Amino acid sequence: MLYLTFLLPFVGLALSAVIEEQRFMPMLDGRIVGGQVIDITDAPHQVSLNTHAFGHFCGGSIIGSRWVLTAAHCTDSYKNQVIPLLRVRCGTSKRRTGGELIYVKKIYQHPKFSMKTVDFDFSILELVRDINMDHTKKPIALPALNQPVVEGTMCTITGWGHTKNDLENNNLLRGTKVPIFNQVKCINAYRGLGTITDRMFCAGFPSGGKDACQGDSGGPLVANDVLIGIISWGYGCAKPDYPGVYARIASVRDWIKANSGVFSILSTVNSPLEMIFAVGLVSLLVGAVFSAAIDEPIPRPRLDGRIVGGFKMNITDAPHQISLQSNYGHMCGGSIISSKWVLTAAHCTNRQKPKNLQVRVGSSESSAGGEMIKIKRIVQHEKFNYNNIDWDYSLLELAKEIEFDDNRKAIKLPELNEVTMDGSLCTVTGWGATHSDSESNKWLRGAEVPIVNQDLCAANYRDFGGVTERMICAGYTEGGKDACQGDSGGPLVYNEVLVGVVSWGYGCAKPEYPGVYSRVAYVRDWIKENAGV
Repeated sequence: MLYLTFLLPFVGLALSAVIEEQRFMPMLDGRIVGGQVIDITDAPHQVSLNTHAFGHFCGGSIIGSRWVLTAAHCTDSYKNQVIPLLRVRCGTSKRRTGGELIYVKKIYQHPKFSMKTVDFDFSILELVRDINMDHTKKPIALPALNQPVVEGTMCTITGWGHTKNDLENNNLLRGTKVPIFNQVKCINAYRGLGTITDRMFCAGFPSGGKDACQGDSGGPLVANDVLIGIISWGYGCAKPDYPGVYARIASVRDWIKANSGVFSILSTVNSPLEMIFAVGLVSLLVGAVFSAAIDEPIPRPRLDGRIVGGFKMNITDAPHQISLQSNYGHMCGGSIISSKWVLTAAHCTNRQKPKNLQVRVGSSESSAGGEMIKIKRIVQHEKFNYNNIDWDYSLLELAKEIEFDDNRKAIKLPELNEVTMDGSLCTVTGWGATHSDSESNKWLRGAEVPIVNQDLCAANYRDFGGVTERMICAGYTEGGKDACQGDSGGPLVYNEVLVGVVSWGYGCAKPEYPGVYSRVAYVRDWIKENAGV
């Protein structure tokens, strides 16, 4: 019965000829034409909205640790639910399996949404619990209030909608690219079908059939790593002169903030196309703000956990390396500093309970081998700041001692305020996703990165608030030189001494944006006081 209730409004939308008032909008058919199969790590913000009875029916986007943004026409039949019926599946490329399923606690549907006109097609979903963020599950940055959508900008749409080819499996996540359509031409194209309002914009090829069409309703339209649109409605699929119509997120930024508290937005540099993307990790709401609009620095972008062009390693080459895991598997890296203590990043442990975490030691694989040890206690630095990721240190006391061997060893720590010279070639390791399908992230990988001059790094990250004395930078200023960030919380090692903890950074191997690490030497006394090391 619920199925019929959900479909009836959509049937009504097709009967525009019998309505004397404003004609109903034709809805998207959920197809991605000529797109390609993608991995969830390419769109970690993507979720599947589903029910136990009927499975997947819409897409959505993670915008915070407990918040998902989707289309109101996807939730209208459930907005008054007394018991949780809706669920989101996140962290998987498959719409039916994998990842984690989380029930929706509350639906915040835009009060001005009209099923007749599909205007104000926005809905915020509050989940019953936080998403366990990792490289497959991340919030996406949002645009600023009324940020313009620039005609011609190439965007990416993703979803599990049906394809036009029976050989293309819609159980796997797919994506395709579409350009922003001229607004006046879009208004004229849909004049006989409905009104294109200020809350809408169009994207697609005017000639149609150019390997682009709409994805799942409620799913994301992304430009330069910023969520600018929600898949809303349209006429047919890849038809000439009928681009897809999307709900314009920038028009309701204040409403999103008022209802979810999510404030992460982008910053403009010199033009609307120069967008800075902020990646969320663990349970962090991230993003950037218009630097001209407020005096506070932009929140830090998060590492994406990739090691680009690095090399496969055996755990005997980095026996201090551990995998910090939740009930859903690997989430961060860390370093053994004694038989009972591990050092990792505070943003990996924030709001986590020891009973829900454990470490895998002594294995080159994050998902098998070695030994799993439970966490007894988390000692997170009391000055850790989620907004600027300063003091990003956390100590994990293990429930039992590690039995050291060739695969499990403690790493040396630097002296208090010991300096690591510019240009010192360090090794960063982890199980982060790679940029190449041929490079498996199942195995431990490493890359070599040089220490970057502190003043130069601070200048490059000026728009993000600079870097503090607790931070050290490493990477190639020209970018793309086989080096990037490893897993958050993981080790940066120089001459067999742990000099840094993988913390944050902008993008991956981007020119002028090295990885930023928490400087271990700065908190040497704090480590000794709390761990006795």
